[in-house]
Amino acid sequence: MRATVVATARHLQVPLLTADPKILAYSKAGHVRAVDIS
Repeated sequence: MRATVVATARHLQVPLLTADPKILAYSKAGHVRAVDIS
């Protein structure tokens, strides 16, 4: 499920609102835009 959400956000070029530490780490590496909501 996580991969699908990230892939969709990347495709649509929109940021993810998430508290998921793995997605946030992926975002810090520059692969997707994410906003930490934790």
